[in-house]
Amino acid sequence: MSSRRVYIHAHSLKQICLSDRRAGEEILSAMIGVGVKKRLFNRLVQDGQILLGLPEDILAPVQQRIGSLDGTSLSNTLKRLHYFPATNGKTLNAVSAVALFNADEEVVASCFDDNYYTFATDRAAADRMYADHVPIKDLRRLLAEAPDDPRVFDLTLVRGNRLVMMPNAVPASAKSERLTPGDLQYLAHSAQRAVTSCVEVLFNELDRAIFPDDYLGLIRDNLLESIGESARPLWGSAH
Repeated sequence: MSSRRVYIHAHSLKQICLSDRRAGEEILSAMIGVGVKKRLFNRLVQDGQILLGLPEDILAPVQQRIGSLDGTSLSNTLKRLHYFPATNGKTLNAVSAVALFNADEEVVASCFDDNYYTFATDRAAADRMYADHVPIKDLRRLLAEAPDDPRVFDLTLVRGNRLVMMPNAVPASAKSERLTPGDLQYLAHSAQRAVTSCVEVLFNELDRAIFPDDYLGLIRDNLLESIGESARPLWGSAH
């Protein structure tokens, strides 16, 4: 498996969401799931070790259950995205769209910085991603002028209307349904409700002998209040 970083401007993902309702629903659910899974991992697994003194073997099934939260598979969604390569911000002529992620790659870490969603395909790439403080404009210049530079050798950066999403198996008669920003906000709220329901199911499955009700209550209140924040750049106010 390759060790790569992929940075995608929020506007580029938003344009895919607006281009087709099915794509919008899938991307919003996946991006909302990113934030939810991070918070669940931090509060249940990491804090479970630190605050509750729980051993790793007890927490391993909890971590696995968080990772399998329904309808939030970021890797599967991102593998359907393709992009048109560009030089100095301009799409190359007569080129085919290239898969953003290879079939054997998985997203193991993600972040949001300077209007870019950033993704890493292994822990080494994640370390580079979190340590990356080079301004985006400088990264773009390096990619154009010195692509072998250690600051960008593993980086794919996408901005502008250069993304396309490969469809899932759908009836041949199905047509893309374009959305307005208002439609997108409605879809985001719908996705939030769906993810919230999945989280509630997870909480109900947890052993109260391990996670007391008052502890879970604090996590639930904080989590559900901010459950859509990781996708807000796609559906909220302009950034």
